[in-house]
Amino acid sequence: MFKGFKRNYKGLRRLQFIISTLVKYGFSDLLTNLKIDLFYRAGKYIIPGVEKKDILKKTFPERLRLAFEELGPTFIKLGQMLSVRPDIIPKKYSNEFSKLQDEVPPIPTDKVKEIINLELKKPVSELFKSFSEKPVAAASIAQVHSAVTFEDEKVAIKVQRPDIENVIETDLDILLKLAALAEKHIPSVKVYQPTEIVKEFARNIQYELDFFREGRNIELFYNHFKEDETVYIPKVYWDLTSEKVLVMEYISGIKASDEKKIDSADLNRKIIAVNGANWILKQIFEYGFFHADPHPGNLFILEGNIIGPIDFGIVGYIDDEMKEELGDALLAFTKRDVGKLIKILFNLQILDDLSNVAAIQHDLKDIVNYYYNIKLSQLNIGKVLMEVVEIIQKHHLTVPADFVLMSKALATIEGFGKRLDPDFEIISIAKPYINKIILKRLNPKKDIKGLLDTINDYRYLFKNIPFDLRYVIKKIKLGKLNIQFEHRGLDRLISELDRSSNRLSFSIIIAALLLGSSLIIRAEKGPVFFGLPAVGLAGYSAAGILGIWLLISIIRSGRH
Repeated sequence: MFKGFKRNYKGLRRLQFIISTLVKYGFSDLLTNLKIDLFYRAGKYIIPGVEKKDILKKTFPERLRLAFEELGPTFIKLGQMLSVRPDIIPKKYSNEFSKLQDEVPPIPTDKVKEIINLELKKPVSELFKSFSEKPVAAASIAQVHSAVTFEDEKVAIKVQRPDIENVIETDLDILLKLAALAEKHIPSVKVYQPTEIVKEFARNIQYELDFFREGRNIELFYNHFKEDETVYIPKVYWDLTSEKVLVMEYISGIKASDEKKIDSADLNRKIIAVNGANWILKQIFEYGFFHADPHPGNLFILEGNIIGPIDFGIVGYIDDEMKEELGDALLAFTKRDVGKLIKILFNLQILDDLSNVAAIQHDLKDIVNYYYNIKLSQLNIGKVLMEVVEIIQKHHLTVPADFVLMSKALATIEGFGKRLDPDFEIISIAKPYINKIILKRLNPKKDIKGLLDTINDYRYLFKNIPFDLRYVIKKIKLGKLNIQFEHRGLDRLISELDRSSNRLSFSIIIAALLLGSSLIIRAEKGPVFFGLPAVGLAGYSAAGILGIWLLISIIRSGRH
């Protein structure tokens, strides 16, 4: 079941720790359903915890969040990823996971300096004029210290925690195996595709562990906003950056979540709200590359109401096609054109068949009618998009991850704007961007370019058809044309047939033993035991043991 851990003591101990933590928070039934009772028993008493009766007073999502917090970095990051994906898990879980705190005790400064030395091939004293012993922040994956370069520039140094890569790799391996077991043994879980969720999460966290990638993200944002006086993007010091150490310009300002300090610093709430909205809208509608986690904790407010974002590990991409579809969707929404919205879902490959169109159409109609004739100040574009995402999730459809991240980013920045200014209207700020997309789509030059591209595609097709036909005909003449069929869903049938045939074979062997033993006893030949032929008794015993084993296997399979 967990074959990869047979020779990996750390992996096995980690698995036991995970299982015992799940037991502690009242998930022993889940473990039984996953059929990992052996590991459950092995790990059951490793952690003395809160009494089960106290834990069970909490809701299922609350208990899962608490378990994730105790299980550490990988599970905290998984929960945070799921908190922005209400399209793949129920809303009550995504809401609960949004409370996950990524704060851990700091690692010793000596260890931080050792990592910097190993990564940059020089001691800290030769790299920086001064280095702050006290960390600015300590999270599950990295720790941040401030320093001053020999050019008297203040910088923030982000250092990856020691051995975090190995910890995450082990956890991902365990998560993938648990997800596979869940899909196999718990039918109701299949609809959420846990294996695909873990694979997507693995890709994201691997990106987050690569500080070179985050540095490139920062540089892209810097190039986009270097002429924008309302946004300040820090500079990356590439000569002091590696895969595990990232050095960037230190952002000194007020955290956007600290509204009291914003007021005392004589900053303008309304202007900050507008600047924050423009910052996100430009990323989405102009550049197609956006900061996917713009919550107030990741934003600083600088003098002059300037937005100073940090933490560029999670980003999203929106291509021209998706931008156009989004513009069309907002236009269709204002016109109450549900049919157009359905077409857009088809274009985005969210909807791929007609089986549940009527139900989705009905739900979309409810939203459209609810917001019809509503005041502009009361329309929350992010909230509307998230409601559409929830409808899609309700019907078990898959939404492009970047679309969900974009919706969440809009909803987050909109909520931030509303807190700063109750009269804040993101839709009025978004209108010029949406109109620009619509006008661009109606531009004759774009149609001509599209037509030329189509003509070129057809030219290439017709140019290659003669060669392709000759190739196929030649294969047919030589008798070398092979047609491959791909079967789907037959693996389980084959497995069941194998199991049934094995049981039938066992039954025949048992019957043969019983019959043979009866004949031997009847013949009264050979050595005697308790007045009966010993060979016959041995045959009966073997048949009995095999019969009991077969009965137990049938009962355990749940198909008796």
